[in-house]
Amino acid sequence: MAEISENEALLRKAEAEGKWLWCRYYGLWLSPAMLRERQAKNELLIRSDSWELRDPLEWLQALKDIERRATEERESFERAMSIKKS
Repeated sequence: MAEISENEALLRKAEAEGKWLWCRYYGLWLSPAMLRERQAKNELLIRSDSWELRDPLEWLQALKDIERRATEERESFERAMSIKKS
């Protein structure tokens, strides 16, 4: 029961600070509402000390960087294919 109250305290802090929760072991990003929903279904019963509060814009920027690099790689590969076809 103590673990539930520790998780709830963490969720409340995340909400108050406008943060999301990041699990360092699994690389998961969840909003407080998303984590509450999963825990209500007895999913993601991960100890509270496994979560870090983080700004969700950090992950959004990382995703944009991944997308940009993937686009550059695809375009480079398409150019290489065009050269080979000629």
